[in-house]
Amino acid sequence: MQNNKVMRLNRLHASSATLIAVVSLYFTVAFNIAFYKKVVELNGADWFVYSLPVLLFFLLNGVFQLLAAPCCTR
Repeated sequence: MQNNKVMRLNRLHASSATLIAVVSLYFTVAFNIAFYKKVVELNGADWFVYSLPVLLFFLLNGVFQLLAAPCCTR
């Protein structure tokens, strides 16, 4: 069948570290938008406000890496 190649979808290939980074980024941005808006409203645009999402991303990424280590190192 010639249509077999057309119907097949390409799969995304990513390592566990990439998947964990994407999940951490999602948690950092999507779940904290209201918090970031409130902090900017109360404190103004200070350097702390801009560094907070970066810090949270790295903390979540580290925690998720530690949680995933037993599953991924088998």
